[in-house]
Amino acid sequence: MSKFQAIVIGICIVAALAGLMVFATFKGGGTEAVPTTIIWGTIDRSFMAEFLDTALKPQNETIKYRYVQKNPATLYEEYVEALAVGDGPDAVLMSHDQVLKFKGKIIDIPYTYFPEKEYKSTFVEQGELYLSNAGISALPFTIDPMVMFWNRDIFTNALVPTPPQTWEELSNLIPRLTKRDAATNITQSAVGFGEYRNIAHAKDIMSLLILQAGNAITTPTASGVKSVLSDNQRNSVAVQALNFYTAFANPTKLSYTWNKSLPNSKTLFLGNKLGIYFGYASELADITEKNPNLNFDIAIVPQQKTAAGATAHNMTYGKLYGFSLARSSPYPEHTVSVLKFLTSKSTLALWAKQTGQPSVRRDSLTLDPSSAVSYVFSISSLWSRGWLDPDYIQTTNFFGQMIEDVTSGKLLPEAAVRAAHNRIQDLTIQQ
Repeated sequence: MSKFQAIVIGICIVAALAGLMVFATFKGGGTEAVPTTIIWGTIDRSFMAEFLDTALKPQNETIKYRYVQKNPATLYEEYVEALAVGDGPDAVLMSHDQVLKFKGKIIDIPYTYFPEKEYKSTFVEQGELYLSNAGISALPFTIDPMVMFWNRDIFTNALVPTPPQTWEELSNLIPRLTKRDAATNITQSAVGFGEYRNIAHAKDIMSLLILQAGNAITTPTASGVKSVLSDNQRNSVAVQALNFYTAFANPTKLSYTWNKSLPNSKTLFLGNKLGIYFGYASELADITEKNPNLNFDIAIVPQQKTAAGATAHNMTYGKLYGFSLARSSPYPEHTVSVLKFLTSKSTLALWAKQTGQPSVRRDSLTLDPSSAVSYVFSISSLWSRGWLDPDYIQTTNFFGQMIEDVTSGKLLPEAAVRAAHNRIQDLTIQQ
């Protein structure tokens, strides 16, 4: 057993008892009249410092803070090591696909501090990933929904007036938006789909396709989650989604528009050689800055085509970031009050104004069609979904292997999905 594993096991043994007692025994106190709330986070410090300074300036008599930026890849290990020596932050700001790994090492906020009904009516639906019988594992702070960036010049030159609204429409556009040279090399691609290593956000795109089609990837259990990616059916939703995605890299298909030799999908879009790029709302400023002459627009991601009379389940994938209460906080009640302030309507309105990101609060979404960007972002925030990930680094590799097993011809889609399912399930058993 490694030193790190021993540390983790030791912490887990005391976690349950400590979690039950921490709020009951908290009496405040300490040498500081106003304790400094230390926040570790994976969001860039330059964004957070400006926001926190502005938001908390009027509260300088009641709230003091220190924000420490952490690498998402090492956040968990650093946090556990800090806990082991009686150190660490008061709160951790991290994405939804990291929070499950911290279970047992953070404190669930009791519903007495934020009633479940109030929580559900306050935050967009993806925020319900943080709810359990034990309480609230994080308070939603910001959401970054996936949107569709489309090149207006490429569409215009192909005599396509509008972006696709369904996946079927997208598939039908491929021959019109893809160009090849005399040697059949792709010189202009319709969409960045099909492969893994040169597609930005490939795992998240696959998650979008699977979730949108009605298949969960993990589902909660009493001890954590279990994988539900595969149901061992040949034509399961996940298999169909994988078939659809990898067809764009299959030279024998009409939808062929991508291969391993092409640059990264975002690079190709910036180079004016990609018709459609699936990225996050937060990338708008970066794309504009890196190529000010690029003639592009944004739209809601395509949806599943529904039969007449059927209910549409509109959905996109989102990166949700929330504040979790750290087990190392000596002032849990004070920390919760700070986190509630940082996720209040007025405070998050300031964050939205500073970043251009849509609000994670229902009462702050701007559904105004006269502002095209704000309208797309707000709807996408409302429609965003995600899944509880036992280890986002490892599952990213699992999704990559699933895609490449199919594109290389190593496995059929149903076998590739089943293999990914088993790998995810092994992770959940280990927790």
